[in-house]
Amino acid sequence: MGGAQSVDAENEESEPSERPEIDLSPEDVAKMTYGEFNAALDSACQEDDFAKYRALWEYIWVVRKDNQAFDEALLADGGIKHLKYAFRHSDSTWREAGVRVCRTFFHNQEAREKLVLLDFVGSMMVLTMPKEGLDLEDDEGHDGAEEFGFQLLAAETILEMADYPEFMPSLCSTSVLNFLCIALNQVPAAVETVTHTFVKISSDPQNLQV
Repeated sequence: MGGAQSVDAENEESEPSERPEIDLSPEDVAKMTYGEFNAALDSACQEDDFAKYRALWEYIWVVRKDNQAFDEALLADGGIKHLKYAFRHSDSTWREAGVRVCRTFFHNQEAREKLVLLDFVGSMMVLTMPKEGLDLEDDEGHDGAEEFGFQLLAAETILEMADYPEFMPSLCSTSVLNFLCIALNQVPAAVETVTHTFVKISSDPQNLQV
């Protein structure tokens, strides 16, 4: 499935490996049909149960990674609403997880088209905004660590999105280009990623018309 990877794998560098306490085992989830998995996600969203939501996506990866038909069935069964629930959530932890899960669907054209319609990029940009009253340049250098992490995640996600024409109009929007310029100047860890993104975007001169 191309460059897709599990939510847990994407987050392993920033968080210690820790199995969430839910009432389902990895083996239980791996045996689920797409309908059962969607129903379990629906329950997690209705209960606003983040631990269950994250674990479900982590445990189903063994099924999804070599089975594109499973993703196609999830989407056909209305599974996009569970992605939207997360990446539009008011809580940044949910929103971050939503972005990471959506990245694992970029290989699927239907998912890409639906994410464009749902303004996935706009929701992700909200994640990069500093919280009210936060000083990103405090003396200790710690207050802005989470925000810088979100900015790096967004930069990496945009770089991946730049491989797909469906996303290009969104990536050429003023808000995204402004974000990339800010990240280029203020997030050292994102410099190489942002530079590669600009190379991809500018490969078609029409993308950067003034």
